[in-house]
Amino acid sequence: GVFRVLADLPPPQTFGLGRQNIVLIDFTVASGATETTSISLTNIFVSDANGNALPTTTTASGVLVGPTAAASSITGRVLTSAGRPISKARITITDQNGESKTVQTNPFGFYRFEDVKAGETYVFSVKAKWFQTATAVKTISEDVTDFDIVLFE
Repeated sequence: GVFRVLADLPPPQTFGLGRQNIVLIDFTVASGATETTSISLTNIFVSDANGNALPTTTTASGVLVGPTAAASSITGRVLTSAGRPISKARITITDQNGESKTVQTNPFGFYRFEDVKAGETYVFSVKAKWFQTATAVKTISEDVTDFDIVLFE
């Protein structure tokens, strides 16, 4: 058989970034079935709010939407729980393959990563003298600004 799905939201609402289930389809095998039946996803079309096609990848468990190899940047600040900037904090991001990049905050607590591969999930580890180490996990699908991280004493 064939089924079609349209998932839409009224303006100005949008689907958020990151992995989310929009539509779940559950198949039940008929009792007494003696053959294996495969299910394939074909003729997939995903678009943005303006009808522009978005790049997609079909996997065994669904359809992934978004860029898969573009370079992005990540910027933000490292701050105390009182909102003060932390100078010389070291931020390390590690991708799914174990490759890492490290940067250091400037005197105002700002940091920037360049050439970060979009479509990947990264583990952020932040260390600064006199503060507890913090970790965060974030999937990057485009440039990220104001990704602030708070450290506690």
